[in-house]
Amino acid sequence: MFSRSILAIGAIVLLVHGAFAQDSKPISADVSKNPVEVRFTDGGQMRMTIADEFLELTTNHGKLKIAVANIRRIELASRLSEAHQKLIEQSIADLSSPQYKTREKATAELIALKEKAYPAVVKISQSSDAEVAKRAKEIIEKIRARVPASRLRWREKDVVYTIDSTITGRIEISGFQANTQQFGPVQLKLPDVLGMHFNAGTEIEVTLDGRYAMNTEAWLDTGVDVTEHVNLTITASGEIDMYATDGYVGQYVGSPRGKKAWPGNTGLPYEPGTLVARIGETGSVFVVKDQYDSFAPASGRLYLRAAGNPYNVKTTGSYSIKISGGIPAVGGAPQPAATPATPNDAPFRKGAKR
Repeated sequence: MFSRSILAIGAIVLLVHGAFAQDSKPISADVSKNPVEVRFTDGGQMRMTIADEFLELTTNHGKLKIAVANIRRIELASRLSEAHQKLIEQSIADLSSPQYKTREKATAELIALKEKAYPAVVKISQSSDAEVAKRAKEIIEKIRARVPASRLRWREKDVVYTIDSTITGRIEISGFQANTQQFGPVQLKLPDVLGMHFNAGTEIEVTLDGRYAMNTEAWLDTGVDVTEHVNLTITASGEIDMYATDGYVGQYVGSPRGKKAWPGNTGLPYEPGTLVARIGETGSVFVVKDQYDSFAPASGRLYLRAAGNPYNVKTTGSYSIKISGGIPAVGGAPQPAATPATPNDAPFRKGAKR
């Protein structure tokens, strides 16, 4: 597992060396300050740096030379090493062996190879040989029980996301040289790499103001893309006065952790001001509060809002938010908020219940 992860990192590293456009120049020749977070097919992760300035990608329109300094993310195509390809082919053939031990050994090897063997096993599960088809279906069930569905999808092409473009194609080389803090120079191979975030350690700052703290449920587009199973850290501070009008200033104040000054109970799912997030325009909402430090639950654009406000009137204040583990999206500047609607009710008085 360890050796496979190291090999995978190499792939990512070189991948990151891409640039955007055929003869584009890297923004900076010193990429050692920009960490690359590599995700491996076995679920592992590692950060490293790369020295290559360019990545060559073969596309339907020819070969592109992409400057690594301009790359933001790379999602790698599914690949098999020559050794794994031969082992899978032999194991598939051995499923029909007249020898019981040979069939059992082949079954165990295919299960151990998990997602690498999965496409071949799915194909052989349609065999006209009833015994082979039965064994293949049993292998499929065991692989599915061990591997998330997202890792079972076979990816045909590499996808390179640069500052302002998304390019699909094929990285033809098999591996790269990379540098890691833990092990120094290492040789890495593409078949073990799932994806990478270039400059993933960079902290991105955004401001969430009161426009995103009303019952209109407007969401702040952070302009940051995150990737499922990659570490995501969000920290937030500040406060928003959610009814800063008509003599109520300072009485209805929320913070990322929840209400700071608020009479009574709103009866809403979240305390007033609670910072929540979702990934994608229709993603499931998850709670951030003043700190979130875990894996991203999905892949896509990160949206934020301050929840729990039953009103829709003038607000003041804002949250200062720092995000790491994501990357600036292609063309991803935060979007403007929707225009607040007209107030539809007045706040309840101190001591009142809702």
